Amino acid sequence: YRIYGEDKQLHWIEIRYRSAYEDNGVLYYYASYVNLDAQKAAEDKLAESQMALKEAVSHSEIQFFTYFPIRHRCEIYVTSAHLKELPMIWDNFPDDFLTYTKSSPEDAAAYRKMLQQVVDGADSSECLVCFDYKGTRNWEEMHLNAIRDDTGRLIKAQGYSLNLTKKKLQEKIALELEAAKQASLAKSEFLSRMSHDIRTPINGIIGMTYLTQDMDLPKEAHENLAKITTSSKFLLSLINDVLDMSKAESGKVDLHPEPYPADEFHAYIDSVFGPLCKRRNQTLIFEIPDFID
Repeated sequence: YRIYGEDKQLHWIEIRYRSAYEDNGVLYYYASYVNLDAQKAAEDKLAESQMALKEAVSHSEIQFFTYFPIRHRCEIYVTSAHLKELPMIWDNFPDDFLTYTKSSPEDAAAYRKMLQQVVDGADSSECLVCFDYKGTRNWEEMHLNAIRDDTGRLIKAQGYSLNLTKKKLQEKIALELEAAKQASLAKSEFLSRMSHDIRTPINGIIGMTYLTQDMDLPKEAHENLAKITTSSKFLLSLINDVLDMSKAESGKVDLHPEPYPADEFHAYIDSVFGPLCKRRNQTLIFEIPDFID
């Protein structure tokens, strides 16, 4: 029963009745009660634990099995979702099982070795194998424990297997990510070194061009030298962009917007593409909107 106590709280109690006749022939009833609050609280916690365990097992990647070596028989108890269609009883074990799971010669040998170690006297054994269940490759960590009688004779062996496929996949992804990271770092380092090596001779070209422009040369020669300087600066800016890309990959690039004169941009484009258009008998036309200074 559940009743309200003096503390105005509900309590579980068990009432026990007993009847007896007194000497005068009158029937009397005797009653006693026991507080069951502690017992009920323990039962509720036990039920919660059982539900939690059942839920955990139903979603776990684990299977249990019992191996009877004398009869070459194995009984499998499956909890993993990916093994629900696996036969429960194997009479020609492990041959039929290894054929069913399409085990490679190496995995089959490792599995047989685990079984044989227990048969030969080991208390426990384990192995890591890869099985095929319905076209899906699964990595299984197998553990086997021997159960013997008082004379040491092997009666059966009980074991379990853990599915490590997700773990193996995560390890593979981690290795691939690390390899990609190392490749990216190597590429960035190569670009950085190459850019520095190319920038040195280009600065020499620009410097020598400036010195040559100070000499007494024809007007056309000065114009050509100016175009060489402009093209060299353009190439130098491309190299700097490569360095900026390397910095961007490592998250170290900083952008600083600055105004750029339109007439300098016009002169720069003309010096780079003007001679090419002239050789092809093409006309290079610039149209600069009025709102651009």
